[in-house]
Amino acid sequence: MDAFTAAGCRKIFADRKSGKTALRPELLACHAFLDAGDPSSSPRSTATAGSLQDLINMVAELRYGFTSRHENLDTTTSGGRRVFHIFAALA
Repeated sequence: MDAFTAAGCRKIFADRKSGKTALRPELLACHAFLDAGDPSSSPRSTATAGSLQDLINMVAELRYGFTSRHENLDTTTSGGRRVFHIFAALA
């Protein structure tokens, strides 16, 4: 939580349920909170979505920047988007 606060996160959502489902209360609240273009951050990409394909669909649908601290992935940069697209191609 301290890392997200230090990174300037406006609000922190913490789910206690498994990432296997997108129907998690905090994830749904997070999506409702985000505006188009808002960045989102996660400790790991799999903490946000049950699979890489779910994450790809989520980022494409919501059209926000996504950062993952574990994978050092940031889709708000051109290099991060490139790596994200490579992950998508492999998925």
